[in-house]
Amino acid sequence: MKRQKVLFFSVLALVVIALIFSGCAKSSGGNSGNGGNNGNGGNSYVPDFNAFKGVWKSQNITPAVEIMISDPIEGSGDEERLYFTGRVTCNVFRDGGSEIAETDDFILGKKYILASILKFGGLITNSILVKAHEEDEDEFGEEVWNEVELDGYLSDANTLKAARLYVREKDKDKIDFDPKDGTLFITFKKQ
Repeated sequence: MKRQKVLFFSVLALVVIALIFSGCAKSSGGNSGNGGNNGNGGNSYVPDFNAFKGVWKSQNITPAVEIMISDPIEGSGDEERLYFTGRVTCNVFRDGGSEIAETDDFILGKKYILASILKFGGLITNSILVKAHEEDEDEFGEEVWNEVELDGYLSDANTLKAARLYVREKDKDKIDFDPKDGTLFITFKKQ
């Protein structure tokens, strides 16, 4: 549990650093780069989570991953974080995908889509954490799991960049993408 908290904040820090070094001060969703709210410095900034909604499809990886982000889960967030319903589609799941109709009670649970919009001065970051998990059995009847985990951010209104992506089938890694330098990403495009 502690390792996952550290991992979350490490990834968040890497995303912020990557955005600062790449000069990406522009938020998705049409806000201007000097603090959002169309250039007034962000004095009355209100986070808009609509940019996260939609279907995000991985580019140039196998197995392919598709994340559908639907509706906010009522009462599940605050002004900076919000949980969503949706579906994670990947061929590692028995039925081809995993529905997320509610969130586990905390970020370290087994299923969630958590969007965060954080503002640091004039910089706005739109980050996302996704986890879809199902219990399964191997050929010996032992309990194993199928899972997709993603940590990333929206680089623009149509591009999600994954700084970390794990895809597991019956406890075997299909994708284990977690570069330590924060300069490589797996791209997802909005459909």
